[in-house]
Amino acid sequence: MNAINSVFVRFYMFLIAATLFFLPLVYAAEGDPRLVHLVTRFYQPSGDEIELIDGKSRTAFEARAKRTDQFLQALSKIDRSSLGTADRIDYDYFYAQLDNSMQKLRDIKIWQKRPSDYIPFNDFFAASLDQVVPWEERYTTMISALTSDLHDFKYGKENLVGPPPLWIERAVTLADNTLSFLDTEMLDIIARAPNEILGGKMQQAADAYRHQLQEFRTFLVEDLKPGKIGELAVGKQGYERLLRNHFLNYSVDELVAIGTKLYKETEQLMQHTAAQIDSNKTWQQLIEENRMDHMDPWNLYTDLAREAARAKVLVYKEIVSVPDGVIEEYRYVRRAHPETIPRGASGIGPFGFTHNDRYVGYYSLPSIDQYNTWPRKSEFLQDWSRAWYIAQQIPHEVYPGHHFAIFMTGKNQRPARQLAGSAPYTDVSSTMSEGWAVYAEELMYNHGYLNDEPRLFLGHLQHRLWRIARIILDPQFHTGLIDYEYMVDFFEGTGTSRGQAHVEATQITNIPAHDVGYYMGVVEIKALKEEYRDILGSDQFDSKEFNTTLLLKGNVPVALIRPEMLEHARSLAGKN
Repeated sequence: MNAINSVFVRFYMFLIAATLFFLPLVYAAEGDPRLVHLVTRFYQPSGDEIELIDGKSRTAFEARAKRTDQFLQALSKIDRSSLGTADRIDYDYFYAQLDNSMQKLRDIKIWQKRPSDYIPFNDFFAASLDQVVPWEERYTTMISALTSDLHDFKYGKENLVGPPPLWIERAVTLADNTLSFLDTEMLDIIARAPNEILGGKMQQAADAYRHQLQEFRTFLVEDLKPGKIGELAVGKQGYERLLRNHFLNYSVDELVAIGTKLYKETEQLMQHTAAQIDSNKTWQQLIEENRMDHMDPWNLYTDLAREAARAKVLVYKEIVSVPDGVIEEYRYVRRAHPETIPRGASGIGPFGFTHNDRYVGYYSLPSIDQYNTWPRKSEFLQDWSRAWYIAQQIPHEVYPGHHFAIFMTGKNQRPARQLAGSAPYTDVSSTMSEGWAVYAEELMYNHGYLNDEPRLFLGHLQHRLWRIARIILDPQFHTGLIDYEYMVDFFEGTGTSRGQAHVEATQITNIPAHDVGYYMGVVEIKALKEEYRDILGSDQFDSKEFNTTLLLKGNVPVALIRPEMLEHARSLAGKN
């Protein structure tokens, strides 16, 4: 998912989409009954358990940690050596999910530091998008979401302890943007109420929400005492534990060395490409020119829909074989999420919903009309340059990126893989979820989607460069080797604006070890692909078959799924 939007919000959107996508059994058997029982019990708690662990109160977080620890102990009683390849993968992934949650709940305690977590709006917003559901049903769900979310403001005041100024500022901005949404977009939603009674209830819910949000904003600005950003670093031991649970088997020094090598190679390729375009200009100058090559803002919706349709044809024809039985579709919708109002208004998505045999994904679009000054309108246009939406947005977010990947990985019905997307109990590893999406950008380039345009290829390389920068910076920041300002300066050197560089650096402080998975996921997918090819031989290897098989294994870290993939390759080659 892109660098401009908040990684936490966009990652949470992915979890919601994955959680809702439960398709009929079409690919894999469920697995060892002992493991299936344990995984299913964890991700589908009873009503009594939900009463204890759901929500954002301190009591709920503590109860969630206690319950997670209990499941870790129960899992350890299963003899891992008695399991087959697929079940061992499920076991290891489930264990990593649980241990990762324990670290975040009891050690990192991110719930004490991130104020924006206590500004709930995503359940309301998701319900507003799902166009397949009748409007009256959606409306009732939206009212319920606004009403139930009011508790979060209270819990935020109780839980937050010394968040850094940077995160407080981010939460204040989100609060301001949400208030703006309530004063603009919400008026249209209320006006479209199915009947007068529901319209009145929505107005009442929106007023109550606005009041509580305004009070929470005042708390953030006037009462909450800030801490220091350096305190967000998790330390070498904590960072390496996170890496292990992401199945990134590298030391900090190894990650930085890999990132540095990739960075130099990519920058050299950018210099070479720039020389082909205009030998008198640097790649940095050409990147700035790329930002001025944008689409007609009033045709944003139709242009993106057309490009997504073109990408879909290419993906189905050349990149992935889609199994029969279910269908997917993708829609851009004209509704700006509050997160999209400041600079970097590239939309929020994907949201995904399953309706019978159809999976529908949505991406909410901002509008140039929502910006009230010409500088803001100009920034909006630059954000939606051709080099952005053709080289990155559509391949990464839509085809064959997140939307399509959720559709495909959801076909694997092994509970440890499917249910792992059930926020807020655990986190999906980024090496597959985000690694695939960045790999998708390269797939589309290799299959001609950029129409052999050097300027688009330069944009593609620049998107690669700032992902690689994360591999260099994330481990160094979280082990105390560099500070926040160093990261901002480094990201600005990748061709991003100063404002975007701040957003990138903030993301690294936000979810340690997550951002390295974007391009390290690509590295690991490519390495796996070569091993797969070596087993089959060049004559029998089929890139489309590899991509399809990888996605159907489920949303599992690349290094973890490797034995199962290579076992499959050997079976195809008749070597088992």
